[in-house]
Amino acid sequence: MSEKLNIVGPCAGESLSQITQTIEWASHHSNISGIRGNFWKPRTRPGFEGNGIEVLDWMLSAKQDIDLILSTEVIIPDHVTQIAQKIHDHANQNIEMILWIGSRNQNHIVQRDIAKRVSNEMPKNTRLMIKNQPWKSKDHWMGIIEHVTSNLADSRVILCHRGFDPGNFPNPQGFRNLPDFPMAMRVKQESGLLMLNDPSHEGGNVENVIAIAIFSKIFNFDGQVIEAHPNPILAVTDAKQQLSFSQANQILQEEEIL
Repeated sequence: MSEKLNIVGPCAGESLSQITQTIEWASHHSNISGIRGNFWKPRTRPGFEGNGIEVLDWMLSAKQDIDLILSTEVIIPDHVTQIAQKIHDHANQNIEMILWIGSRNQNHIVQRDIAKRVSNEMPKNTRLMIKNQPWKSKDHWMGIIEHVTSNLADSRVILCHRGFDPGNFPNPQGFRNLPDFPMAMRVKQESGLLMLNDPSHEGGNVENVIAIAIFSKIFNFDGQVIEAHPNPILAVTDAKQQLSFSQANQILQEEEIL
């Protein structure tokens, strides 16, 4: 498995077939630590909101004894409880997970409760990832970290930079969210936590995603979270920014060179 913590997979878990194809592909790639595939999908406007806890059933069915981390966003504390119960039901399986708090989730009471439930209900190898908020503020990002780590051991918390809303900032490349890698490195240093990068939500389209993913490697990120889909044109969500497996291979092969 890669020394970097690379989480790759579709934006959302859409079907057993999609998840099975993703796990089969990822299992043959030494630079992939785990797969993603959201169980629940927050939306700017009403639409597909995910297949819920059933996605974990698909992942467990396809994973079997394959050594891959399973990863999803959790939006409310009860999502953690649902996942914990499902893992309990599959007690015979070795399950390592990364759950994350997304950028839309800026209710600090909810953030703390999610962290508390991860601490109290999930296996000790489960980690909680914090993505930065949409607006550019190092102080706010550090505040989220403090809310979470007041309820969950630092050793179980990791961070993810997914860029900031462009607003009125210059954006000639047309990024979905503007990366601020120096800020991410300052937050990493001050917090002492692992920091991943999310080129998918920074780039917003395939060309940008690949360029950002490769460029970001000059910074001291501890891995990447990349959206990749067996057939991106058919993706229910974020179709424009999801890579094909062959495109994701390009980024992962670059990692072997660097």
